Amino acid sequence: MNRRKNPIQKDLVLDGYTLLFNSDQVNKGISEIVKSILEFYSDHCLVNIIPVLTGGMQFAASVITGLENQCPGKWKVSPVFCSAYISDSVAGTTKVEFPSSFDTKVEPGAPSLILDDIYDSGRTMGELFLQLKDKGLKSVESAVLINRIVLDRPFQDPDFSVFDLDNDKWVVGYGLDSNQLYRGLSGIYAKL
Repeated sequence: MNRRKNPIQKDLVLDGYTLLFNSDQVNKGISEIVKSILEFYSDHCLVNIIPVLTGGMQFAASVITGLENQCPGKWKVSPVFCSAYISDSVAGTTKVEFPSSFDTKVEPGAPSLILDDIYDSGRTMGELFLQLKDKGLKSVESAVLINRIVLDRPFQDPDFSVFDLDNDKWVVGYGLDSNQLYRGLSGIYAKL
């Protein structure tokens, strides 16, 4: 099979967006957060990893790969589905959906780490925390790609974050989307 080889451009110029964090910064930040997570859970032989889909899938995949490559066989992955926005910047009802097999795939006595793309208003993470506690998970921490700095959040800040963002611009890339688009970008962009 003959395929044309096209050079891959890591960080694109997008109309209507500005680059906040390039792909090298994202990869370096994820490597650093992996080290912090490994250190935090060093005394545990098993940790539940709870990726929040759909937005957190790219971040979660990178973090889980980093964790497994450095400490294999310790990370039990059980994703959930969450949504809080109807469209860009338009908040809707926070929804948390657990797959039917979730309760049988997590280890109740083990600590749990939620992996998500962004900690924004805190509504999604707060609701997920409450529902995980109702399921009997005792120690629940969170790691996010972006922690948006917001005053007076109703819930605690994430335990781990790659980037802090102190503006309210809509962001896309590395799992973050605009109307289901741009999730696969390797950098992180802000809407102008």
